[in-house]
Amino acid sequence: MKLNIVNTARQWLTVAGVATAATAASFGLVSAFSGQGENGAATTPAADSVRIDAGIPVGQQAALADGVVTLQEYEAAVQRTLACATAAGVKVEPTPGAGLRPTSFGFASASREELAASHKRVDACREAHLNGIEMALAHQPVAADVIDQSRQLLAQCVSSRLAVGSFDANSVVRAVEGSLASPSRSGADWDMLRAWDTCRSSVEEATGFRP
Repeated sequence: MKLNIVNTARQWLTVAGVATAATAASFGLVSAFSGQGENGAATTPAADSVRIDAGIPVGQQAALADGVVTLQEYEAAVQRTLACATAAGVKVEPTPGAGLRPTSFGFASASREELAASHKRVDACREAHLNGIEMALAHQPVAADVIDQSRQLLAQCVSSRLAVGSFDANSVVRAVEGSLASPSRSGADWDMLRAWDTCRSSVEEATGFRP
């Protein structure tokens, strides 16, 4: 079973997805999440032990104090979450960040029972080290010129990878929507979706925004 990362139309923010797919038994069960852990977090914390009156765990307050979450602050929170999950016995599989794209990670489990236990441990670590920062980032405005640049770069990248003419930003979106809606996807549909996914990651590395 594999839970795929779903990236929102928001810079740096990824959240756990709900799509599932069977994998070979020899590879066990894999679940993907954004995030890693805080510097020095050694164990999976109990929710009551990390919360304060304001409802935000103490370890996240410094990043939130000035009202702006930077990439560096978000990446540090991801690393703390990863360290926490690792210390709790979760078999984490990080994907290092690149450029303005932060680190993400998945985890492998040998059984459904282990997968459920790992989910709970990762959720506790995210609650302690990441969720408040991630939520603040989700509501942080993105400059209009960054959005425009990301759309242009996405169209250029998709056009280059497919080598089937030039796409503008709107036509890329329409083409992807058509491929997603297709009841029986053709090879061209899958080529479009693969190009879209790959190009979104490269645009995020360049601009910090995932279109």
